[in-house]
Amino acid sequence: MKAQFTTFGAIEIAGQRYDHDVVIDGGKVRQRVKKASKTYREAYGHIPLSLAENLPWGGRHLIVGTGMYGRLPVLPEVSQEAARRKIELIG
Repeated sequence: MKAQFTTFGAIEIAGQRYDHDVVIDGGKVRQRVKKASKTYREAYGHIPLSLAENLPWGGRHLIVGTGMYGRLPVLPEVSQEAARRKIELIG
């Protein structure tokens, strides 16, 4: 599945443009639901990726796109959980 940035705030995946954060799980694209992580926004300046979200843990890799400028924070608990599950965290 090919993904590329098109403009700020947009990504194109397999020829389809998305103007919101996405999660690809098992080859299916869905919108990232950030609500559970919003409590961390003030501390990080952005809504970080946290274990409170529905993350796809089914594969051998968890690839996190951190945005055009690399500013999406990934909480340490996500890294720790990936290591516990023996999943490579790429991002």
